[in-house]
Amino acid sequence: MVLYSCNKNNGIVSKPPVVDVYVADLNYNDGTGISVARYWKNGNLINLPADGADGARANSIVVSGNNVYVAGDEYDKLDHTIARFWKNGIPTNLSDGSHNSSATSITVSGNDVYVSGVEFENDSTAVNSVAKYWKNGIPVNLTSPGQNAFASSIAVSGNDVYVAGSINNIATYWKNGILFKLSDGLEESDAFSIVISGNDVYVAGELNFNPVYWKNGLPVKLSPDDPSNSAWITSIAVSGNDVYVAGAEGKGRYYLKGFAKYWKNGNSVNLGPDSGLTITSVTSIAISGNDVFVGGSEESSDALCPAGCRAAKYWKNGIPVYVTTPGPVTYDVAKSIFISVQ
Repeated sequence: MVLYSCNKNNGIVSKPPVVDVYVADLNYNDGTGISVARYWKNGNLINLPADGADGARANSIVVSGNNVYVAGDEYDKLDHTIARFWKNGIPTNLSDGSHNSSATSITVSGNDVYVSGVEFENDSTAVNSVAKYWKNGIPVNLTSPGQNAFASSIAVSGNDVYVAGSINNIATYWKNGILFKLSDGLEESDAFSIVISGNDVYVAGELNFNPVYWKNGLPVKLSPDDPSNSAWITSIAVSGNDVYVAGAEGKGRYYLKGFAKYWKNGNSVNLGPDSGLTITSVTSIAISGNDVFVGGSEESSDALCPAGCRAAKYWKNGIPVYVTTPGPVTYDVAKSIFISVQ
């Protein structure tokens, strides 16, 4: 049933807004190890074309008007990764395959498409990497070769381009190519997500392996509910005066059991579950009005999945919505979530 509202003053009848939920899905299917780049719109699957024998990956999604943009990468015939994005399913390569590269985040401002990413020198995935972004396919290097640098997230405000990442294990962000370090380098740190709200710059990341976000360069530390646990974060969103940071909490650095959660203004909201058979993790967060959407995954290890299998899911106001169904050889993660209201 559809409800309509009526303005008694002028008799105009208006429909409620249409809310669409887009989820970029990292999928390894049917036990082949081949990844499939795809996304879901309100539970409907859209596969993205890929030419490489080993498939492609979707890392980030954004919607602008009637256009859907997905950033990620594809494996070519030489098993190199090529950074690319898809606009309404049509791919645009951002690199030529001479070096391994990946697109990590995407945003759109007007007619311009901005994609953050990384390019690895000497085909290494661990050292000697260049942080960069592309504007309408044109690369902008943020660092020079010879460093261990990454660009994890991108945001645009007016004419300013902000990119979060790290250089040699120091959390950083760039504003129009100008570097701002978020730590002094005495402790290892990283930056995973950036958002701009008014004149304020928010960056979520880690400091000495502990969750933290920076507001205009000043750190705000977050804590697990259980002091014996570890906690880590992946994404940040701001709505009005409220700051939302998504992550997880569990035992050990790479936890054997854990649960998804987010913090609102420093107060934790657990999404669960917390059991020995199920692990949940979080990759992204989005706010729409009073609704909080958190994307991630659930991993089960039971009779159905003795070696473990993972289902993509998201939570709306704490209520789980499964994007995919766990299977014996299925690995799915909701890498990015975007809410479109029309």
